[in-house]
Amino acid sequence: MNTSEIFLVAMLLIFTLPFLIWRLGRTEYFAPLVVVQIVTGIALGPGVLGAAFPEYYQFVFNPAVVQSLSGIAWWAVMLFVMLAGIELDLKDAWAHRRDSSTAAGLALIVPLLTGSLVAAVLAT
Repeated sequence: MNTSEIFLVAMLLIFTLPFLIWRLGRTEYFAPLVVVQIVTGIALGPGVLGAAFPEYYQFVFNPAVVQSLSGIAWWAVMLFVMLAGIELDLKDAWAHRRDSSTAAGLALIVPLLTGSLVAAVLAT
């Protein structure tokens, strides 16, 4: 198989596997699709799939495919941020500036502190 075909296999896995798990596993009652996508993405990574089936992981997620997936991921993040910016109602955010500031501050501080604590624990 050439790189384009392997890339399509990787895209098929990335897009269909979480949705199939979500629908066939009936997880919509306790986990939204985005949570299933995140967990499946972690499972498809080198820590789980790469450890369990290293040959398969190296075949599907070879450096050329990962580079292409990375480029698509950057575009997806940019589109997501753009759409979030389009949906932002500045008048409403300003009217509720205390709540908006609290949410924005916690969204920045909590992951930063959590990551710092985990790094401190791992460093010791």
